[in-house]
Amino acid sequence: MPRGLREFAERNNLGRTFADLMPFIAEQERNRVVVKHGRVERGEDGTPLTRKPRYLPDRPVYGPPLGPASIANGPINESGVIYLFGTVAARLGFVVMRIQAEFPDCEAFREVEPGRWQPIKIEFEFESRRFAAHGHNAKDCDVIVCWQHNWAECPEHIEVIELQSVIRAMGI
Repeated sequence: MPRGLREFAERNNLGRTFADLMPFIAEQERNRVVVKHGRVERGEDGTPLTRKPRYLPDRPVYGPPLGPASIANGPINESGVIYLFGTVAARLGFVVMRIQAEFPDCEAFREVEPGRWQPIKIEFEFESRRFAAHGHNAKDCDVIVCWQHNWAECPEHIEVIELQSVIRAMGI
């Protein structure tokens, strides 16, 4: 976990954001050692051997850490996209009126001119291309909110809000 957090911070130029955590992360990386029969295993140079993290199939899998936000990790499914959108909807100019199980998933108002609001039909997807896979009618949707936009054939009239880009741009 410490190595993953450090690599995430480096990959996304978040060194300053996590500056207070970096010394702790480095210490945790140094202290991650291989213990065999109650003894610390050491390499030829005498330094402790480090453990490689292993995948645990009986545990849940999370998305990458987002940093200080109301959700700790990036979503890995549509439900996570819905929650994350709810945390930033107002900052994006939406007022949610209704969330429902059937298509479209959400009805919201959006300010289109100062003091003028219009109803918007939103469909949530983890990946934008799942809109087509689910057989939704593009005429009945104004906006797709997703974690990853990967649908090159998306109709032009549908706006796509890719939350991973929005979160990055907001500095969250």
